Amino acid sequence: MNGSEREGVGAGHRTRGSSPAYQAVLLGFGLHGVAHLAQAAAVRGYTPGSVTSPLVVIPFTLWARGRLRRAGMLRPTRPHEAVQSLALAGVALGVTHAVAHRLVSAQRTRRHLAASLPVQACPWEGPLRRWRRT
Repeated sequence: MNGSEREGVGAGHRTRGSSPAYQAVLLGFGLHGVAHLAQAAAVRGYTPGSVTSPLVVIPFTLWARGRLRRAGMLRPTRPHEAVQSLALAGVALGVTHAVAHRLVSAQRTRRHLAASLPVQACPWEGPLRRWRRT
């Protein structure tokens, strides 16, 4: 998930914040914080990110955009750019979740297969070693 953010932040560092890629990532970062708060409101309780969004994500986004605005480097945000930022974040999130699901499923399958084998047949146990419960 951090690949696109890393590229945007790197571009922002090289251009001192004037990079369109950095400003798009900054916009997406702030909007994702708002999405976390919306999720918490929808379930009427705690959700991951509902604490850090109002304490870190949204204040940082407002601070950084304010600095860029005062320096005259903030590009005007167009509605379609906000939609594109959220769409890109959604795609990146979907890919990240798909990869994580695949990794966890493979790990569970290996664990299930290992549990169903006799202890002596497990390669890490050795053919002559016996399982003893004490």
